[in-house]
Amino acid sequence: MEFKKGVVSLALVALTSIGFIGCGDANSAIQDSEVHFSYFGANGPTHWADLKSEWDTCSNGLTLTDVDPLSNHQSPVNFTANATKSSPNFTLDVNRDLEFTIVNNGHAIEAELDAVDADKDSINIGGKDYFLKQFHFHAYSEHTENNVPAAIETHFVFKATDGTLAVLGLFVDRNATTGTENAELAKVFNTTLPEANEEGEKVSINVASLLPSTSNVYSYSGSLTTPPCTEGVAWNVYTVHTALTESQVVNFTKYYHNNFRPVTGNW
Repeated sequence: MEFKKGVVSLALVALTSIGFIGCGDANSAIQDSEVHFSYFGANGPTHWADLKSEWDTCSNGLTLTDVDPLSNHQSPVNFTANATKSSPNFTLDVNRDLEFTIVNNGHAIEAELDAVDADKDSINIGGKDYFLKQFHFHAYSEHTENNVPAAIETHFVFKATDGTLAVLGLFVDRNATTGTENAELAKVFNTTLPEANEEGEKVSINVASLLPSTSNVYSYSGSLTTPPCTEGVAWNVYTVHTALTESQVVNFTKYYHNNFRPVTGNW
């Protein structure tokens, strides 16, 4: 769903697309659409399963049930004080400058990896390689800590050759006091962001510079946070936050300030 300068429009999803959108999206984001989903009201998260039979999985796990991190669950979740913080169980190969195109897919701002750089950045989990396709932003954050959201959450979407997905989540705080920013992340928000269903500027980004150099993670088996809400997604959410300046957060929230799925469980 887009919140563009105070005007609400429905996020649109293609029936026949073989790509993904948002956290269900590892490839192209700009597409014509035939089924509408939103983040509240009649087309909101509790009704996604009613909009399309293939989205039936979205009806599961929406009762704030306790989360077993080793079992499939719908995402996002609230990490309570009892949630296990563990050392990363993955290996990243992302330390290189790659070209991304900034895209507004109608319900999120997304940085799509250019084809020339496909299958270069990767994450290895349990001996399986997943390759970076895109990263995108939700405001407020979809995951929460002790029921408190961050200003923004960044999702880095990786896809294995067998089609399975892994997502790295990164909380982004609003730092209005000191103006501290993640300089690499700021490259996205210092551009002229595109209008809905349009492409914007190309940006060279080193993903390693976006991520914490040292951090524990919340690791669990979750789902896509947009329809079709497919489960079996390997989630790792950093416990260490990054930050943008107040003006950069405001620049983003002029476009999207409530494009998040509510939490589906407590861990």
